Amino acid sequence: MQREWASEELVGSWTLVGDEWRLVGNKSVSTRPGFALLLKFFEIEARFPRYDEEVPPQAVGYVAEQVGVDAKESGVLLVPAPLDQRSSSADSGRVQLS
Repeated sequence: MQREWASEELVGSWTLVGDEWRLVGNKSVSTRPGFALLLKFFEIEARFPRYDEEVPPQAVGYVAEQVGVDAKESGVLLVPAPLDQRSSSADSGRVQLS
């Protein structure tokens, strides 16, 4: 995954379109940014991120803005925590997208 994105690339690759909005809209406000980022990352890379830092910070901010959530305040989590600390939202998002 590239780390730096020009504005045009960011918009072209990370903008939610069509049915993606329906999928994202079914999520709670707190899980929307993470789910949307998983969706777009999977679309671009054909796999899920292995760790949160693999997702470009520009994409995190851009996608969070689209879904109306402050990425810094929401603590976007994409990669599930260790099994004993895991919430089901990240795992269920992956299952829904697979």
